[in-house]
Amino acid sequence: MPPEGVDLLVSHQTKFNDPTLSIGTSALFENEEQSLAETVATEEAFEALPRIAAELGTDPQVVDWARQEYEANLAAVRAKGSDDDPAMVHSRDHAELRLALVAHKRATVVRLRDERRIDDTVLRRLQAALDDEEVRLTGREVE
Repeated sequence: MPPEGVDLLVSHQTKFNDPTLSIGTSALFENEEQSLAETVATEEAFEALPRIAAELGTDPQVVDWARQEYEANLAAVRAKGSDDDPAMVHSRDHAELRLALVAHKRATVVRLRDERRIDDTVLRRLQAALDDEEVRLTGREVE
């Protein structure tokens, strides 16, 4: 149920707090909450970036890189649900490129092991790191 006083509309006349709604309301509300949380958290992190960078003494080039990354992320978070929005296209293209690079790195470390330049322990450690990166990019478990 939405917090008291929240008046989100499912249609022009049906509200979330309508007791006659039964299917999908919870999922819709969770999606709205997740979207709100992602947007607000990203906006506030972006606003805090200069202060936190100053406190840490972060190199200005790193701050600029982080700012650009957060600007792109914020645009994508705000555009969620709009597949043809330029921010979503950019975000999707970036993820596809990163996934292709992960696949290339994975093939490279297997080749290095096959050439006996690294051992199985190093291969497994690197594969686990690549699995983590793939999960972050896709939002799903690696098979």
